[in-house]
Amino acid sequence: MKSILHSLTGLLLSAAGANATIDSFTVANGTTVPNTPPTLDSTYGTADVALNLGNSSGGTLVYDGITFTNNSVTSATNTVTWATVGGISVGATTDAGAIWSLAINIVPGSNGPGDIYKNTYGTEAWSNKSGGGVFHTLNITGLDAGRSYQIQLMHGEDRSIGNGFDYIGTLVATDSALNTANTNLRFGDENDASTYVFAVVTLEVSGVTGVDIYYPDRAQAPASPLASRDPSLAGIVIQSKPAVPATDPRITSITSVGVDLWELTLKGAANTAYEFRSDATLGFMPGSLIATLAPGVPAVGTISGSTDSVTTDGSGNATVRMTLTGLKNFVRAQTP
Repeated sequence: MKSILHSLTGLLLSAAGANATIDSFTVANGTTVPNTPPTLDSTYGTADVALNLGNSSGGTLVYDGITFTNNSVTSATNTVTWATVGGISVGATTDAGAIWSLAINIVPGSNGPGDIYKNTYGTEAWSNKSGGGVFHTLNITGLDAGRSYQIQLMHGEDRSIGNGFDYIGTLVATDSALNTANTNLRFGDENDASTYVFAVVTLEVSGVTGVDIYYPDRAQAPASPLASRDPSLAGIVIQSKPAVPATDPRITSITSVGVDLWELTLKGAANTAYEFRSDATLGFMPGSLIATLAPGVPAVGTISGSTDSVTTDGSGNATVRMTLTGLKNFVRAQTP
């Protein structure tokens, strides 16, 4: 979808800025022999947030070239904000009274990978409620819709898989524009050759103001032999960079010029025909063709003889008028 408008208020929802998208949602597990975590990416862009969750020592910690702020994790039921950094807030929400709290799972010794990871992947926030069946969602708000973000989520667990301490579940990301994506997360005991102690989930989004990542708990994940525990999170890294502007065509303005009558300006390729389709629910499969276009004032571009498309001028500009009725109409411009 290139450009969208709302006919009731004349609010331009998407014009010259970035399209709201979930660009990728992936998992990396590092190695099994020896168990080492994947290297965190420190090169994506500006470092906005780096939290080492569950570390009660305070201060900072440098890991993979990233300076983390140690966060002792405020215990709370239902909703908690762990930190707000530069306007970006990171926290979590549960239902049914689940508790987010501090836990330390990875320890030096025969069953652990050693001290090097204890203070990073070994400290964590975790959520638990007897019997399971609750929802656990990581909440990130305060993002700039004009930027693209990379979010890295760190996980670690080295306790015996025989006790059900490995984690397996399908994570679901939902951004502020209601785009969704999912990925399968698994991490667990180093003594089982089929599993990994560590996992890093990487989510990249653009043009949004926030994103939620849902973690299923043990009652919602697959049962034995992959018995899953409730979710935990050892750390989070958020980096950003300027978003790539939306590509042409794009609707650059919309003006109410009469009852149910709207004037739109369009930016596209030079001397190119574009049509407009309307949909009340943003489904656009394919949407209803608007077949009664009229020239704008002043006229820019050329309306077709059938009045169902407009051809831009030599600079890629066009102005059209159209009638839109009903409670709401969303419109997009596209090549026929």
